[in-house]
Amino acid sequence: MDTLNILLMAFISIVLINNLVLTKFLGICPYLGVSG
Repeated sequence: MDTLNILLMAFISIVLINNLVLTKFLGICPYLGVSG
């Protein structure tokens, strides 16, 4: 369970960081950044 929680937290953090980077450099909404 611990490894699963770590993987989930890592995945969520990566998605959030990617969204922040896309919104700052491209000016796109986070939802569009995920689909794009």
